[in-house]
Amino acid sequence: MIHVIIPPEDLETIKSERFRCHDPIVARHLHALFFKSLQLPHQQICDFVDISPPTLVEVLKKYAHGGLKEVMQTNWKPKRAVLEDYREIIKNHFREHPPESVKVAKNEIEKLTGIKRGKTQIREFLHKIGMEPRKVAGIPAKADPVKQEEFKKKPGASPRGGQKG
Repeated sequence: MIHVIIPPEDLETIKSERFRCHDPIVARHLHALFFKSLQLPHQQICDFVDISPPTLVEVLKKYAHGGLKEVMQTNWKPKRAVLEDYREIIKNHFREHPPESVKVAKNEIEKLTGIKRGKTQIREFLHKIGMEPRKVAGIPAKADPVKQEEFKKKPGASPRGGQKG
């Protein structure tokens, strides 16, 4: 068990920052330090804060080594999609040549950029750049456009094609 003594000034900072912190990981670490200041057993702290025992030990070592400043520091960067580098090229290409399906878009993106991605990733990327699925439907073989227009102009015709009644 690691023994860490938390001075009152750090404890006041921990008490206020553990609920205000924007990073949920740092907030958990601050909660762990707060419960450690109450001298709770490590397993109980891990259960309360929902972290693993090795993570708790890591947090306590960070605090012992660098203080509160090191515990509150994040060392990770959010992942950035590789397709974002080609966003404008893809957007312009699909503006001129809209893809028929996600499968077609996947193949075209692979030809344009050389980056291979799955259909789900391609679909999400297309939504991100503002593209929506094309709504294409076949016209029934016996449909007569002239008769349809006449029907629409009749009083009492509903927008769904049925009679009001």
